[in-house]
Amino acid sequence: MQKKKGFIPYDWFKLIIAILLVIAIFFVWRSTTCCGEPPLVEQPVTEEVAEIDPEPTEEVEEEAETESEDTDTAADADADVELPPLPEPSDGLEYDADKGGLVDTDGNLVYTLNEDGQGWTPVIPDEMAPMQLEGEWTLLDEEGNPAYTWDAESRAWVAVPEEESTEEVATNIVDCPGAAEPRLVGGQQTEALRDVNFRSSPGVSENWIGSLFAGDQVTVMGDTACTPYGSGAYLWWQVERADGSTGWVAEAKVNSPTYFLA
Repeated sequence: MQKKKGFIPYDWFKLIIAILLVIAIFFVWRSTTCCGEPPLVEQPVTEEVAEIDPEPTEEVEEEAETESEDTDTAADADADVELPPLPEPSDGLEYDADKGGLVDTDGNLVYTLNEDGQGWTPVIPDEMAPMQLEGEWTLLDEEGNPAYTWDAESRAWVAVPEEESTEEVATNIVDCPGAAEPRLVGGQQTEALRDVNFRSSPGVSENWIGSLFAGDQVTVMGDTACTPYGSGAYLWWQVERADGSTGWVAEAKVNSPTYFLA
């Protein structure tokens, strides 16, 4: 068998490949040991993503829905309040849900709903709060007498004027045949129906001191007197004029149903 001598082309090819691998390994080793940093590897470019708030959880959504429903319910409740007719005069009045009643143009609370919600009650000031409310807008004092009434026009509580007590005066009506039937009572106020003489004493004599004119008011004193005149008689009443002067006035004409005093 003949022995091969020298390199054949195939052997040269393997040698070259081996040399190139050695050189490649050398450069890789040098790059890793020289700078102490790994070889740069191109990083993929990523887009910056804007931070997005996480979606609300189901619990938060339910809370928001509940608050919305509560708000809507309150609004609907205000809108659905059925109010009774406004008290007259109603000009300038409007319903204020926050104050729970009707307010005027200045925003003052004027009326509140009744307990049954079917009507309106005027607002009672603190100083009148202890008073008892009776009927429609009347406040009673401690003795149960009307003290204040509500004036819807001025929207204010108005004091009830005290009634003038009529002092009982004993009436002494004398028997007077021929005179008209007596109609007066002692202590009462009466009015002159027509012009009539005002005298210092009963009777027609020199005792004239003035006149009462139709419409004049006098107070009946209670004492009477009878004086015959012609075929009849006059029944006289002692009266007091508005100026405090007293005198006597015939109640009616003689033999006539025509009265001088009401």
